[in-house]
Amino acid sequence: MQLYTTLNTGQTMPLLGLGVYDMYNQEAEQAVEWAIETGYRLIDTASMYENEIEIGNAIRRSNIQRSELFVTTKVHNNDQGYDNTLKAFKQKRRGKEAQSVKKIYQIHDSRIVSLPKITLCLLHR
Repeated sequence: MQLYTTLNTGQTMPLLGLGVYDMYNQEAEQAVEWAIETGYRLIDTASMYENEIEIGNAIRRSNIQRSELFVTTKVHNNDQGYDNTLKAFKQKRRGKEAQSVKKIYQIHDSRIVSLPKITLCLLHR
């Protein structure tokens, strides 16, 4: 059974991960801690879930090197568009969510903006 896939960037990404939608506060932190202890290395969150700080807290407390984890998140619908997406991403890298800074920054709802514009933004950086 294949456990990872190789992306076009050369990075490997786990095929099985923990999605943290509708988890908040201690529940989100505990779920991520247990997932990491169990062997999960992919954590999927989003700005809209409003739990990225908790995810970062759990990652910091784990004994796993950050480089061993693959964390994805999604741009909030309110932050879509070329300039807004770049600004939101830069803020995440400086903010309290920095520990959970991702390897993939995804479009949460591509119906909101013109897909070519946001794709260009994500590929640009």
